[in-house]
Amino acid sequence: KTGDLTLGLSGSRPLTYSQDLFFETLNEKVNMNEYVQREVVDGNVKFRLRIPRVGMYRLAVYAEEVGHAGSPRNVYNYCINCTGIQMNVEPFPTASITFVEPPLSLQDTEERFIQSEHGDIKLVFGKGTPKGIEHS
Repeated sequence: KTGDLTLGLSGSRPLTYSQDLFFETLNEKVNMNEYVQREVVDGNVKFRLRIPRVGMYRLAVYAEEVGHAGSPRNVYNYCINCTGIQMNVEPFPTASITFVEPPLSLQDTEERFIQSEHGDIKLVFGKGTPKGIEHS
């Protein structure tokens, strides 16, 4: 009834995941992927949806072995009937699809802390090289 939905999946081996979310009626099919946030932690995946319109949606979940070449396999399809939403629902911010965490060592742990002055945060990934990701 709020338009928020979280779906969690877990598996016994590491997989790469993707999804398609469509708002569907008899006359239109609208891609709504920007309203889905995907997070993978320890092999478990969570899809968080912010549904902006009342109606019927189709969530297609794709998964494949890590390193697989080619199109991922459609493993689940969900029909979502949204009967209520929050006002002014915004899509999730765009983020990079791939992030590989660098290994930590004793020599560079001081640069791995997040420091904030006056509520501004600048993230640095790697040894002393800013990557242009800032949050205010």
